Amino acid sequence: MRITTHSSQTPRGKYKQEIKTTAQPLIVTKSDEKCKFPEQPGLQYSMPQKHQGKTRQAGLHRLSGKHGPPGPQGHPGPQGTLGIQGPQGPQGDSGPPGPRGDPGESISAPSIVAPPMSMVVNETGTASFQCDVKGNPEPKVAWLKQNSSLLADKRVVTSRGGLMITDVASQDDGMYTCVASNILGVMTSSATLSVQGELYYIYQ
Repeated sequence: MRITTHSSQTPRGKYKQEIKTTAQPLIVTKSDEKCKFPEQPGLQYSMPQKHQGKTRQAGLHRLSGKHGPPGPQGHPGPQGTLGIQGPQGPQGDSGPPGPRGDPGESISAPSIVAPPMSMVVNETGTASFQCDVKGNPEPKVAWLKQNSSLLADKRVVTSRGGLMITDVASQDDGMYTCVASNILGVMTSSATLSVQGELYYIYQ
């Protein structure tokens, strides 16, 4: 709406102000009576006022409208940083006892379940003895020759109760003993190795 104003003074000294709009001319007169404006939606009228010797003109002010509907919810923000770990909580109550386990195997002294067998081997051949043992704790197996310690070398190899001699020679002839032992005792079993020399045939 377009508003124009014109001010003048009357013979009696009263202030007269004329307000014109494109819709309808309005007359505002300074008097003891209140000025009346035609009511228009969304507009508020102000009266002439004196301030520091000057007269303020009447005016029209547009009223604030109603709040619109809320907008759509925004996207969630980024996840915040991990906070400091809190203090450790008090220890909980002890749980109920678990089921009883199966009884373990009872300890036992060594026993030889498969003793070594005596054999005859030709020179340069291979001799093999096997000594199977059991016990709890598991027995350790060692071999003796003629009741003396048997030193392992590249020809004499021991493994898990077994004894193997390669490239047999005449000095390998003798008695070999399997010794099984644990904390509860010792068990032995012996076998004999016979070495045959090479045969020579004489033709006439």
